Amino acid sequence: MADPLARHLIPADGIEVPVATGTPRAETGSRLATALLAYVAAITAVVTLLPFQFAVPSHPRVMLSGGLVDVLANVALFLPLGFLYTVARQDSNVPPHKIALMALAVSASIESIQIFEVTRYASLSDVVANGAGAYIGAGLQRRLSRRIAMDAKTVGRLSLELPLMGLVYLLVPLLWLDGLAGAESATLLWPLFALGLFGASLLAATQRHHFGPHHRMSREMMAGAACVWFLLGAFPGLAPRASIVLFVMLAAIGAFVWVRSADQTRARSINRRFESRALWEGAPFYAAYLLLLVSPTTAGLAPSWHWSIAFGMTPGLDAETVLRIVEMVAAFTLLGYMLAEFRGRLEARFWDGAPHIALWSGSVALVAEVLEGFRMDGGASALGWVVLVGASLYGSWIYYLQRAHVRRLLGRG
Repeated sequence: MADPLARHLIPADGIEVPVATGTPRAETGSRLATALLAYVAAITAVVTLLPFQFAVPSHPRVMLSGGLVDVLANVALFLPLGFLYTVARQDSNVPPHKIALMALAVSASIESIQIFEVTRYASLSDVVANGAGAYIGAGLQRRLSRRIAMDAKTVGRLSLELPLMGLVYLLVPLLWLDGLAGAESATLLWPLFALGLFGASLLAATQRHHFGPHHRMSREMMAGAACVWFLLGAFPGLAPRASIVLFVMLAAIGAFVWVRSADQTRARSINRRFESRALWEGAPFYAAYLLLLVSPTTAGLAPSWHWSIAFGMTPGLDAETVLRIVEMVAAFTLLGYMLAEFRGRLEARFWDGAPHIALWSGSVALVAEVLEGFRMDGGASALGWVVLVGASLYGSWIYYLQRAHVRRLLGRG
């Protein structure tokens, strides 16, 4: 044998995975967490600094508190940041209170910038809420890491669910953006609901194929977890204006997961790999979201198709346009992740799968830009097409980083 048997490990899905020795586990985990952190932090910056209209104020607009809903929304915004930063610094064993102090400093900087925003105001309660959210996220990560024993058997099982769960995590910032964009009109909330059903479909699949058979979670617990997940994503943009709609959506998401997570066959295959099947089950919901996002309505239909090299047809970009562009970028980041996960077993390296990702995402982006050309408030954009393809490649890169980290963890055995 060219390699000793000890250099290979058979994970729970029955696929032999070579255990490389060149990259430490801490480095693969840090790369993954840093990529996710950059994605979430960029979207958080957009959400907190819109509409990017800066001017020197005649008098500072500072408030002590922005209300209970605003406080809860700011807690939700920084909770994923605290969670991901703790993952990135896991080997450094940074305590949650130090991460909270860092979040307070970052939040104070953001609030200071908001003083110069024409339509925004700074709030002391926002700073405290952001620090509290980071503290909760960091504490949650430490608690979960202590409950999960990272031996070879456990990590072998986790290799079945981590890629899908990574996609569920990436959905949270996209829910923020869509909730903010659709909060002004009830008809614009359908894309948000489609996203919720997509994530609920993935969670139901993990319950049906993994958590349930291993007796880790009940269907009721998974339905509750799905409601918490959707609440974390939809609350910042939706709750201040549509609390009743949010409650109805939560009930629908929980019921959907409870029904779809039921194991009807009770069959147990030796090969328990289920990501592709789960993605195909959820794909119609994500396709519906993309169509609802880019399709023009009758009221917003332009008299003729139009396009430009850059974004938009007007000299300046207002808050709504910026929010829409960022949402499209986030949506195609998830699309790239999904395309990479469909081919997760076929390529060993990111660059081997990049042409395939670029081809498929470029085709979808072309359709999206063609539809954008019929929108009164939009317009097809050549630069927009390039950015969307780049975002999909970034999403696929996150998937490959995650897969590399899972395989590195398998080497603990």
